[in-house]
Amino acid sequence: MVSESITKCDGSIREELWKNIILSGGTTCLPGFENRLNDELKVIAPNDQKVGITKSRDINSAWMGGSILALSHGFDYSWVFKEEYHEVGPSIVHRKCF
Repeated sequence: MVSESITKCDGSIREELWKNIILSGGTTCLPGFENRLNDELKVIAPNDQKVGITKSRDINSAWMGGSILALSHGFDYSWVFKEEYHEVGPSIVHRKCF
């Protein structure tokens, strides 16, 4: 997912993105997560590309971002209700959120 996201960005910024990967959220605190991600990215990164991974100082930053988004004006329009999902299918998520 990291590599896929970086390769979709403009070529002029990809090197900086590879060097500035930030881990955030509780799952990234699992033992060995950072080392494993680093090892896997080095295999798929372009040749001689430095991979830099930094842990977020606040393990709750992902949750905080989600809570701010949930409180923002108009976010309730993005809510997908069970009935809508069953009636329309997965495309309702794309219609409302993207």
